[in-house]
Amino acid sequence: MKLIHTGMNKIDFRAIAPHLVALLLFLIIGFVYFVPVIEGKELVAHDTDSWRSMAQETIAYNETHDDVTLWTNSMFGGMPNYQISMNQPYNILQYVEKVIFSIPRPVYNVFLYFICFYILLLAFGLKPWQAVIGSIGFTFASYNFIIIAAGHNSKAITIAYIAPMIGAVYLTLRKKLLLGGVLTAFFLSLAIRANHVQILYYALIILLFFGVVEFIYSLREKTLPHFFKVVGVLVVAAVIAIGMNATSLMTTYEYSHYTMRGKSNGLTSDLQSSQHGLNKDYITQWSYGIDESMTMLIPNFKGGASGAALGMKSETAQRLKSLGVPDSQIKEIIKQMPLYWGTQPFTSGPVYLGAIVMFLFVLSLFVVDKRMKWWLLPMIILTLMLSW
Repeated sequence: MKLIHTGMNKIDFRAIAPHLVALLLFLIIGFVYFVPVIEGKELVAHDTDSWRSMAQETIAYNETHDDVTLWTNSMFGGMPNYQISMNQPYNILQYVEKVIFSIPRPVYNVFLYFICFYILLLAFGLKPWQAVIGSIGFTFASYNFIIIAAGHNSKAITIAYIAPMIGAVYLTLRKKLLLGGVLTAFFLSLAIRANHVQILYYALIILLFFGVVEFIYSLREKTLPHFFKVVGVLVVAAVIAIGMNATSLMTTYEYSHYTMRGKSNGLTSDLQSSQHGLNKDYITQWSYGIDESMTMLIPNFKGGASGAALGMKSETAQRLKSLGVPDSQIKEIIKQMPLYWGTQPFTSGPVYLGAIVMFLFVLSLFVVDKRMKWWLLPMIILTLMLSW
């Protein structure tokens, strides 16, 4: 008892308090922004509804049987349900998810954005109040909410977990091997479990830039032994994370060979011809146009969403009024107007980062440590080009 009492006395509540305040603030913002959740309402998202329709047969079976099914007859006349609703009852990461998902959707999505980016900024050495401001700026980037509204849940969750994973790698490279390695394994495991491999692929590109710059600096500073020790720790962390998700990764790999993204089987000739994988037009149809990147600074540079409402003072409404159309009809007409005129087939909204965030980004190029800048700037340029 004396040891326990002595240990409790060592807890610095003043150090913990800012983080507890941050967590509370994030929850409050989430519930205030999505106040209909408190009223018992649920967000209607197209992809979520589609998933529920595909997964219902599997969910109903698993709830009424001792075993779990790996096959569904609800899609394409029958297919494995690896990518639809595969239950993994012995994966310990599910307990972490249960805590997070106890918060109603979509509040938990926003809370996850907040807390994950907060951890990243703390890893970069920012003070808690600075990390709070930075995480708010990140969270309220429009795309983060667009994918929630569309029901792209796995993408939203993976994006969130990638932030602290990068922070953990940063900690590992800054001579905190044990803490960084453990956190890397933990957050990478959660990111893989979220099951959006494409986003993980982009995260690896980010880390590749970071690793190259760190290698060059280690070479110049003659600290290569430490660098390779870090690499060893990160490899172990990656092996642990992959091992914890081996079931989903291996089944995904196996099934990919039989899909339109694998070798052509003659059933998808309009998309593939005889090639391996998808053709360029198909995989880039939702890519940004080069000039469309201006929406990061000016939200309606390409008109905004494909379908959005106009006001009665808009040019369209005034033109209809001049033609003698009654106001009641005009209000109905302008409720859903095709405003978007970019290169994508359609969109739910622009990728807007915010004028203040863009200003701070430009300012950072002059004040941020060079070692940090030399991997962030080329990485940002490349990932922007990939969006094209």
